[in-house]
Amino acid sequence: NPSKLANGRKWLDVTIPLQFMAKADKLVLHSGISKHQLMGFCRPAASAGVFEGGHKLLVRYVYKSKAHQVVVSDLGAMNAPDASHRVEDAGAAEGIEKMAGEIVEEAAEEIITA
Repeated sequence: NPSKLANGRKWLDVTIPLQFMAKADKLVLHSGISKHQLMGFCRPAASAGVFEGGHKLLVRYVYKSKAHQVVVSDLGAMNAPDASHRVEDAGAAEGIEKMAGEIVEEAAEEIITA
């Protein structure tokens, strides 16, 4: 179910679908395929309210204890990990690493209670 940001733009958390697409510490999204066609994705800003440049996918991840972030266009390709995605800003990196840790803890809790 898409959520709204304070600026009115819609977003959808696709952490779990992306985790299922990762194989052997790599995540590859091929070009030419609209992200809404991937399993677990949808178009949260369908037709109305699409921002300049179309739909975007923001991917934040931690690899080898380093924070990474990349924005991918709707039809764009992505290969992760990639050194060009590394976040150099210490404050932003700390936030991404904290978020990643919380996701891991939450997933572990769900596994334990299942």
